[in-house]
Amino acid sequence: MSSWSESTRLDPAHPSLAGHFPDNPLAPGVLLLDRVMQALERGWPHCRVTGMGMGKFRRPWRPGQDLEIHLEATGQGVIAFTCLHEGEQVAQGQFSVACGEPAP
Repeated sequence: MSSWSESTRLDPAHPSLAGHFPDNPLAPGVLLLDRVMQALERGWPHCRVTGMGMGKFRRPWRPGQDLEIHLEATGQGVIAFTCLHEGEQVAQGQFSVACGEPAP
């Protein structure tokens, strides 16, 4: 498989939003990256993330917003990601992965 895409939504009741930031909530970057890693694990179930080459957050991901996650294997153990909300880039980056064969 060379690419994978899926969507996720930020639940307004997510506990991380209470303190990030009370009058102007937005998803912490680690929450967004966790969603990307979960998508990667579904797209490449026999791979595990070993590192992050680079990542850029372009705009906030806010409660109730959908996020489109697009992943692409670029070769040499690297999977690139782009996250979009309504066609606008929210984040982009790359994960290093180690892939093995499925268990019998």
